[in-house]
Order: sequence, then structure tokens, then C-alpha cells
Amino acid sequence: RDSSTSRGLGDVYKRQTPMSATLINTSTIPYRDMVFMVYFKTMKSIRYRLASGYHNIVEMSVPASLSEDDVRRYIEQIYPSVLKMQQKQLQNADKEVTRPDSATYSAWCDRLDTLIRGVQREMQLQARRYSLRYMRSRWGSCKPATKSITVNIALASLPIECTHYLLVHELSHLVHPNHTPQFWQHVERYFPDYRRVRAFLRTRTIVM
Repeated sequence: RDSSTSRGLGDVYKRQTPMSATLINTSTIPYRDMVFMVYFKTMKSIRYRLASGYHNIVEMSVPASLSEDDVRRYIEQIYPSVLKMQQKQLQNADKEVTRPDSATYSAWCDRLDTLIRGVQREMQLQARRYSLRYMRSRWGSCKPATKSITVNIALASLPIECTHYLLVHELSHLVHPNHTPQFWQHVERYFPDYRRVRAFLRTRTIVM
């Protein structure tokens, strides 16, 4: 997330930076345990953010009128704020779900076949078609009209109970297409601990 401030550098104030800002110069400024990649541009505000995928590299866009000494003083001011951003990023990283490696995926597929047969037998329901896809926004989906179910490959990176819950959830849509109270009663009948697993999945972020 981009951040900015209006304190300490006179005319430097919080404001959206035009995308057309021209890059004039660059500089790398180490500070404590971080590295600040500084881009001097034709702009009036200062913007900074943690570099994507890194917790100790900060990208900064600053007005070309500032000197490196100005920027160093500014870095001293924002360092506590950057530490908070870093902490949040690290916490979020623990909740990110990534594409499984080939060995994990293969082992999950073997368990998935067995799990599908067992869940369908227990629920006395059967989908005509199962598809595996790596999706960003959902763990699975069901089309009751065609009895087809899609399962997110990202589930391979999580405890197998998450896949179990997903199968019960999607198969229940063959009986109850919408998330009605009757639908959740049906899910609970075959997966009593669904609330805990559902809450766990809702805190995970799928990374493409």
C-alpha cells in the first residue's frame, strides 16, 4: 500500500502522484536493516511502499527538487511507519497460499480421488464431472444444472480437511443451489466442523 505524509518537508504534501511523472535520477540509500530505492521524479509529493515480494526493500518516489540529505531526513521520520508496514506484510505472508509443487500436487491428487469417492458415497450424491483449476478468488464452484464441480488446485497446499470441506460444500449445492439455512444444515450434517474450516479458508489469500 502506498503511503505519504505532509510533515517535515515544507511543500511536500500528501497527494496522488501523476502517472506521467518523469524519472530524473535514482539513488539507493541503506538505512538500518532496510534499503530504500529512491526515484527522483517531476512530482510534488513523496510516495513509498514495500517492494512487492520483499520485506526489507522500500521503493520511494520523491520530487526531483529534493537532495539526498532531504530524503535521508525523511526516511528517519517514516522509519517507524515502514516497520509497521513490514510487520503487516510478514503477517499476511503467513496467510498466503501458493501454487503447490509437483510432488505435493501429485500426492494431493491421489488423496483427492479417494476422498471424492468416500464423500460422494457418504452423501449419496455424485457429480458428473470434476475439474481442477488454479483460481485466485474462490476455492471451488458447482454448476447444479450440469452437476459439474471445480476444485481449486491451491487446496493442495493446505490441510486435507480443507479439501474435504470443499467437496461437501460443493456437493451440497446439487441439493441446495443457494446458501440458504437449509444448505448450511446439509453441509453441517456431513461436515460438523465446517465453521472452523470455513473461517480458516476465509483468512487465506491465494497468490497467483
